[in-house]
Amino acid sequence: MSLNARLDWRVLRVDGPDARQFLNGLLTQDVAHLPAWTAAPCCLLTPKGKLQAEFLIAEIGGPFLLIGAPKGIENAKATLGKMAMLSQSRVEDAGLAVAFAPDYPSSGPWRVAEKSPYPFVVADPRIRLTAALILAAPDKLPPATLTGEQFEALRVAAGVPLFGVDADEDCLPLEVCMDAAVSFNKGCYMGQETMSRIHHMGHVNRLLRRLSVAGARPGDPVESGDAPLGKVTSASPHHALALLKAEGSEPGARLTVGGKDAQVL
Repeated sequence: MSLNARLDWRVLRVDGPDARQFLNGLLTQDVAHLPAWTAAPCCLLTPKGKLQAEFLIAEIGGPFLLIGAPKGIENAKATLGKMAMLSQSRVEDAGLAVAFAPDYPSSGPWRVAEKSPYPFVVADPRIRLTAALILAAPDKLPPATLTGEQFEALRVAAGVPLFGVDADEDCLPLEVCMDAAVSFNKGCYMGQETMSRIHHMGHVNRLLRRLSVAGARPGDPVESGDAPLGKVTSASPHHALALLKAEGSEPGARLTVGGKDAQVL
């Protein structure tokens, strides 16, 4: 088995005769046109456009899987579970654990393997083009060969945000590098008006930036000269993610992180 790290991520299953329509009316991704056995990044927003959850949505031949960090999946289960009572859809824990494999054979990015040694393998190119998420019962996942710290180093170096770590319920998805999770072509969904207004007529005042810096720690202040810009949200030995004021943190800018020299990538 290739290298892999066990994640604490959770998986929801959404099923029912109107599951696709139900999810399309609530989520930011264009679920109506998501092909079978394909995955995509996705968000669940409040009516004002703030994040409730961020996850991957995967179509598995009718039902859908929502795969993500614990906080987002917990929020999604609560909100979608309430909404599902007005539909013919069911929202439930899938009973699957998640492992990240940086190199796993697939038929292409975002594809869900229809035949695999595991119940589901989802090609996830966000951290690495060849990466995949392996979904199976906890005792059926392959033995971990990478630590959580090694996974974090890959994630932070790639600039991939994690809900509950780099983003919370006070963030807009367009502030925290989640643009690919938002469709600007589909019909109405919760929070669409805010997303459309920012996309077509406005801008955000802060952005999640990827920094080149050695020895940063979450919570470290980020400054330009004496001007505070924000704080580090995630860190690895040589990189960091930080939610910063957009002005003054443009790519190439030289900053300090907890007194250490840093550059915006």
